Amino acid sequence: MLNKSGIGMMILSAFLIFASDLGAQEQAPAPVYNEGDIWVFRVTEHMSGESTKGLDGNYKVIYKGGKFIVAFPGGEKPQTKQDLSQLRNMLDEPNDKKQLLQFPLAIGNKWTTAYETDSRATSRPIRRSGETKVTGTEQITTPAGTFRAFKIERYETGGKFKKSGGDEQGTYTYYYSPEVRGIVKLSYERGGGAARSIELVKYVPAR
Repeated sequence: MLNKSGIGMMILSAFLIFASDLGAQEQAPAPVYNEGDIWVFRVTEHMSGESTKGLDGNYKVIYKGGKFIVAFPGGEKPQTKQDLSQLRNMLDEPNDKKQLLQFPLAIGNKWTTAYETDSRATSRPIRRSGETKVTGTEQITTPAGTFRAFKIERYETGGKFKKSGGDEQGTYTYYYSPEVRGIVKLSYERGGGAARSIELVKYVPAR
């Protein structure tokens, strides 16, 4: 006969198995946005060897007229299309060529993307490809709060290093929260010491 301790362990084991199965079956549907939704993201970046300054700072993204508008606190300043698209890519941007998100999201989902992007250094587009996988769920804390989020990992190749002529390689790790309908934290690293991190600092849903 099982004692109270044994029964307690059985109940705990059953709960953990149930919770594990629930997490594995969890899905996030494609988000629906409302006119006037606002997100503020903080960008920190180090682009080694680049002639253009990084995006460092806070940026407001507003859903207006069926698209995402990037506003610049303290006055607008020129940025490349590539820079602007990275901020919009934190949400379910319909014209996102990178396909950082593919719905419905579920643990184990994988997808492959081939796309062209603008280059900071030249006027010619760069071809890239990405292998992406949803690897789990985690509790993620940013200045905007704590969120249950899907963890997504991505490996990219494409373009050419100036010195070696070989393909550039980069890795993304980011977290999508259904609660705010967007990526709450993203980090990107590529060869040559270049790195960028973006996190959500404020979320204001439309009323």
